[in-house]
Amino acid sequence: MEGLEKIGRLRSEGILSEEEFEKAKKRILNTI
Repeated sequence: MEGLEKIGRLRSEGILSEEEFEKAKKRILNTI
């Protein structure tokens, strides 16, 4: 689940847009 922490951090720093964040989150959750 470290991937979620990583994208959460990127999102909070404004590096990822909301749309990119949601896509990345779905991708991570689908691989579990």
